Amino acid sequence: MSQSKINNPINAKRMLTNTGLLYIRHLFILFINLFTVRLVLNALGAEDFGIYNVVAGIVLMCSFFCGTMATSSQRYFSIDLGKQDYAHLSQTFTLTLFIFGLLAILFVLLADSIGLWFINHKLTIPPGRMFAANCIYQTSIVAFLFTLFVTPFLALIISHEDMNIYAYLSILEAVLKLILVLILGFCPDKLIAYGMLMTIIGIVRAGLYIYYCVRHYPEIHWHWLWNFDLFKEIIVFSGWNLFGAVATLIKNQGTNILLNIFYGPLLNAAQSLAGQVRTAISMFSNNFSHAMRPQISKSYAVRNYEGMFRLVYIGSKVAYFLMLVVLVPLFFNITYILGLWLKSPPIYTVVFVQLLMIESLIESLSQPMASVNQATGKIALYQFLIGSVVILNLPVAYWILVRGYPVAGVYVAACILMAGVDLIRLIFLKQVAGFSYWLFIKRVFMPICWVTLLSFIICKSFSLLRNTLFSLGLDVLSKMGITLLLIWMIGLTRQERRETIFLLKNYLREYWYAIRELAFGN
Repeated sequence: MSQSKINNPINAKRMLTNTGLLYIRHLFILFINLFTVRLVLNALGAEDFGIYNVVAGIVLMCSFFCGTMATSSQRYFSIDLGKQDYAHLSQTFTLTLFIFGLLAILFVLLADSIGLWFINHKLTIPPGRMFAANCIYQTSIVAFLFTLFVTPFLALIISHEDMNIYAYLSILEAVLKLILVLILGFCPDKLIAYGMLMTIIGIVRAGLYIYYCVRHYPEIHWHWLWNFDLFKEIIVFSGWNLFGAVATLIKNQGTNILLNIFYGPLLNAAQSLAGQVRTAISMFSNNFSHAMRPQISKSYAVRNYEGMFRLVYIGSKVAYFLMLVVLVPLFFNITYILGLWLKSPPIYTVVFVQLLMIESLIESLSQPMASVNQATGKIALYQFLIGSVVILNLPVAYWILVRGYPVAGVYVAACILMAGVDLIRLIFLKQVAGFSYWLFIKRVFMPICWVTLLSFIICKSFSLLRNTLFSLGLDVLSKMGITLLLIWMIGLTRQERRETIFLLKNYLREYWYAIRELAFGN
């Protein structure tokens, strides 16, 4: 098999390298974050930890806006890079910064009016912690403004596929958060200090990303370039994306607020811990999707539909399988793992974690589909339908809680609605010429169903856990091994197995040459 056949027109080698860098970053950050969360929970206590996550979460959950706007910006940046139109890229970047400035002004007006009223009059917060809650809220607003401003710069880095700097700065951010926790022990009011120190870390992070982009990307110009048609196009495209982000915000933070109203801050602590576990696991598939997204946009820009859909078919399976390999052993050992991690996890944490993992697994299947739909630019009806399904989570959750049904039903409903989102994303792929539902079902959906079903049945039938770290490691490795074997034998076609071996050989050979050159010179 020739190299051109695999790498052309998709730069598979670069995508695999970027995925590897993001995985190294993620594993390191995962270890630090898990340790950091345990220290924060011990330092603040369950009640203050819950207060921080429900109050700061009202602001920080707006990071979905940043993620969505980053996706919108990255779509335009990648298309310009695919066409090698650097003058238009410079114009796009300048207009994007202007749009983010307008969003920042709007956000401050809403946050310090409606948001402040809601914090002080609607949330369930102990009277003695109301001042601390307001301090946390204001520092979170500052942190979000810096996150918002740095988003176009981060989108530019992803569009250039410079995942190394993205990985390095993310690791630095995780280390700073660990140092932050160690400083908390010397602070009188740990909750207020935690909010202030988190804000400082956000400012440092933003400054480093901006400095890197200004030094390395010539398309960043600090002068005004106006193009009304482009401005209108970006506003409309980003506006529909923001509708999707608002829907996700309503779902996530709205559910958090409902739990606070019905059960108080202790359940917010459980929900927050479950959310952090979900985020950690999701990154195993998100890393691959981040590395793949720019190439999907660039392929669409040059009308390489065949290569783009090839990425969708293999990307959907790989994103799903990357999460499945991690999820299966954690799902069956989560009670013991949470006990090791948190000693005494808050009530409902175990069941929240398990259900959120399943929801993330369902979502991972459609990430490459979402990248194609974003690349087309035709997203008005697409985002309206997806946003409407996502928003349904809130009234459904309210109905479940007000009727007195088990609180886990909130997350069962979320899994069902996420499957509906996947279906909508699949249907909208038909707007791009060359897509086949039958091929997707045959090459993607059926293999993952068989692998998932068999891996859960086999792994549930045995357990090597004997309440020791050694037996935990043995059980996790055995379940991962079984899942990987099923993926290799059932989940991948013969052609995909050959291409995987080919790419891995090239990947390892390049790193071997790099190590040898570093050690012995030319």
